[in-house]
Amino acid sequence: MSENDIGINVKYLIDKLKAKLMYLLSFKKRRQLKFAKILKSSDFFDEEWYLSEYPDVASSGMPASFHYISNGFSEGRLPGPLFDEEHYVSQLSESIPTGLPPLVHYELYGRAKGFEAKKEITGKIWWENLAKTSRLQRSEKFIFDFVSKPVTIVIPIFNGARFVKKCIDSVLQASGTFQVILVDDCSEEVEISDLLRAYSNHSNISVIQNPKNKGFTKTVNKGIQAAPGSDIIILNSDTVVPRSLVLNLKYAAYRKERIGTVTPLSNSAGPFSVPIARINSLDSATPDDLTRIFSHALQLESLDVPTGHGFCMYIKSSVFDSIGLFDEEAFPRGYGEENDLCFKARLAGWINTVDPRSFVFHEGSKSFKAEKVKLVENGIVKLNERYENYDAQINKGFSSKQFQLMKRHVSFLIENFDSLISQCKPRILFIIATEDGGTAKTNRDLMKSIQNKYETFLLKSNSRRVSLYLVVEEEEFHLETWYLSIPITPYPHASREYDNLLLNLLHSWSIELVHVRQIAWHSLGFIKKTPWLGVPVVYSIHDFYPICPSVKLLDNNNNYCGGQCTTGIGMCNIELWPREYFTNLKHNEVKIWRQTFNTMLTNVHSIVTTSEFAKNVTRQNLPATLAKPFHVIPHGRDFPSFAVSAAKPIEGKNIKLLMLGTIVSSKGSDFILPILEKFPNYEIHLIGKLDSVKITHPRFYEYGAYKREELSLEIAKIKPSWGLLLSIWPETWCHTLTEMWANGLPVIAFDNGAIKERIWSNKCGVLVKNADMNNLFKTLNEISEVTYWQKYVDNVTQWQNSEGKLQSLEEMSKKYIKVYDDIINENKQKFT
Repeated sequence: MSENDIGINVKYLIDKLKAKLMYLLSFKKRRQLKFAKILKSSDFFDEEWYLSEYPDVASSGMPASFHYISNGFSEGRLPGPLFDEEHYVSQLSESIPTGLPPLVHYELYGRAKGFEAKKEITGKIWWENLAKTSRLQRSEKFIFDFVSKPVTIVIPIFNGARFVKKCIDSVLQASGTFQVILVDDCSEEVEISDLLRAYSNHSNISVIQNPKNKGFTKTVNKGIQAAPGSDIIILNSDTVVPRSLVLNLKYAAYRKERIGTVTPLSNSAGPFSVPIARINSLDSATPDDLTRIFSHALQLESLDVPTGHGFCMYIKSSVFDSIGLFDEEAFPRGYGEENDLCFKARLAGWINTVDPRSFVFHEGSKSFKAEKVKLVENGIVKLNERYENYDAQINKGFSSKQFQLMKRHVSFLIENFDSLISQCKPRILFIIATEDGGTAKTNRDLMKSIQNKYETFLLKSNSRRVSLYLVVEEEEFHLETWYLSIPITPYPHASREYDNLLLNLLHSWSIELVHVRQIAWHSLGFIKKTPWLGVPVVYSIHDFYPICPSVKLLDNNNNYCGGQCTTGIGMCNIELWPREYFTNLKHNEVKIWRQTFNTMLTNVHSIVTTSEFAKNVTRQNLPATLAKPFHVIPHGRDFPSFAVSAAKPIEGKNIKLLMLGTIVSSKGSDFILPILEKFPNYEIHLIGKLDSVKITHPRFYEYGAYKREELSLEIAKIKPSWGLLLSIWPETWCHTLTEMWANGLPVIAFDNGAIKERIWSNKCGVLVKNADMNNLFKTLNEISEVTYWQKYVDNVTQWQNSEGKLQSLEEMSKKYIKVYDDIINENKQKFT
């Protein structure tokens, strides 16, 4: 074959390969376009979430769908918060073909076969088929109006002292800020005068007494006129209200600008009544119980109705400004005056609503008794004369599908009250930032361990994306995700948009307490505002983030500063935030940071931490904490059994030292090589991984991340003699120490923080002067001696049989539940 022939053949082969490559590239491109189209129509691919979750993708400019298809899914990236890849794959009998993204596989095959794309709440909670989420209102004006507008409860009184006392006592336990005006319409009972005299000394109660009986409507108007510019709640004196009444009705009133009146549900209030016979048979049911059940189980938005009811009705001051007060000439004795006002309001463009989340108990007709029938008849006649088709409008409004559906749901709840009330628990919202590490694990443990008493919700943020979850057992069920238009930054560490979102969330989901476990990437501002809703906040100290964004209080030279900046200049190591947010942290920006957090902490109710050391450091640096209840609650852990994995040192054989977790410089990575070089008979085994450093040495073994439930087996395989804890920062607890003791290992550790406290208390290890290499070498010279080793192993066994058993999740949860119960009960009683 000539050279020319060879050249022709080579060219032919090259052209053929090119054609094949072009075909393959074309096929790959067509495949990507097909998959991208599938993702675009999928309910479970969230492009905005994807770009927010993975900033490197956003900065690359690559479309989210193409990144997920080409690289993302193979890198373990999720397509959105709603798709549970692990749960979906667990349902498949065969593996997903290579190169096929799991979400695309679900849309092509799984959906049609009935597989679940996410874990469903079905069967997990009692309210799942009743509650309906609604879009949260986030406008600045809504929050301003809700907070700024004063509220006055006007209670007209005529006799019925026994009922009046019940009414006022229940009002004084209500949450929120409000005034009360008691207007006595010349009652005939002596007891009324004594009662009003007693209440007149209360700081937010005013008493007005008519010299002669003026009738219900004039009496109510007199109370309204005594509170100019204030929104009004008209309340009959024979009612008992729930603690959340003022907040619920006010929130419902400001949900829309044109809402003028809001009426709650009752046992005796015409069309607003729920099944009376069943309610009256519920001896133990209180307005608080019923309001909590309704709030948890019913749709979250109020419903439009033709009229309100005067037994209890919230009326905006602007309604009175536009249409005047109640008509005292046409309805002097009541019964019809509220319908008249509501119809006037409708004609002026206002909306009347019912709030299905609130229940007020009403004795009914105690003030007028026999007069009622005649008053009602006269009132209806006048209303029909004034408003065309009045009866038809009333019937149409209260027979609407939406209103009747709400009434059926209410009836169901009441009929099943006895079985539901035990399941209807107070709700706590836990706020957390990072999803890995000891804090996140402990938070999951805590939420699980208190679920017999509380319903637990979880809020996560990455500074721009905010996601809400319901937590049942250890499973997280995604409820909703929101995106902030402007991400939260470390300065000023605040976002009005976030604050408004959170306040709406707290009310919409009837949260009764917030526990901030980690505040990074969340706004600090909401903590000042939660008292507006009567929701107290507990703040946890798991590290020193409120003192300094370095978190660990290590300076630019990795020296512990205790919160007081060391001499010299330099940039300390910043955790959780990109460094470009800080220009001059040491000596300067840290002061602004600390003042910001100190101010924030003035608004929390209580603080919790895990060690006396953490408590003391916090109090030394943040004076606001000195005035707060400050609880020390150690982390609890449940171990199926304790192990004895510590191997006795044997002369002539290498001694194995164990490290756990992610090891960085602050956790002692700088000491690993010097130890191995100094002691040729020592091995260091790391169950976990190194971060930001690489160590290559024949006696260093790195095993990678571990699962908590498999750790004991991994340690047993290695057979270490000692645990090694070389954190140079003062940890506030140290889960690694607990894990090592649970597996029978004595520990060598630097003498700082909670680690020092715990080892000093239990004598289950040897303390070394912090970050002192020579002192560390001296100690390591001694640990191979069997008698020395055995003494500490015996102490670990004693810890396992005492504190290790007692410091359980149940014990920890008891302490947290007491804190929560005390705060919630105090919050209920603070107005009494």
